[in-house]
Amino acid sequence: TSITVSSATLGATILADGDSPLIERGTVWSTAPSPTGNALAEGGSGSGPFTQARMGLPAGSRIYYRGYATNSEGTSYSPQGSFYTEPLLQASGVAFPATSQTGMTVNWTRGDGDGVIVLMKQGAPVDAYPVDGIHSAYTASATFGGGSQLGSGNYIIHLGPDTGVAVSGLIPETTYHVAVIEYTGTG
Repeated sequence: TSITVSSATLGATILADGDSPLIERGTVWSTAPSPTGNALAEGGSGSGPFTQARMGLPAGSRIYYRGYATNSEGTSYSPQGSFYTEPLLQASGVAFPATSQTGMTVNWTRGDGDGVIVLMKQGAPVDAYPVDGIHSAYTASATFGGGSQLGSGNYIIHLGPDTGVAVSGLIPETTYHVAVIEYTGTG
């Protein structure tokens, strides 16, 4: 949880101590599968769930992580999880080079992620944002109101690696707000 450009909260659940008291528990991470490095003890020593904040993760990268527990018999690891840290550079330079009564072109300069999610809202600033890790579950439509809705009235008008979209289905003499969000990963 709490994924940023260079940090995240990782966690695991210790189900049993193997009949020997735990000496240490914590998390490990890597940009390669089945991590055992970058170990950091969490401070607890009992069974059950735990979480810990991890810093220094590389931006715009897939991070593999596992929980670990150590007792006098050795160290065991949880099943692996993975997520993408946020891109270092977000999209910028949003512009509207062409507008008409019922449509407009929205352009932007790409950041360093794998693609963008473009949200549009009628009459008020965009106030809901995509959930980390599930952008592949969203649909986009360049016809306003046709894509996935996030919150109330925030519609996805574009999803992908492009730098512009021609939007239709707008109401004349109405203000629209746009947010362009760079993402990393495939979902």
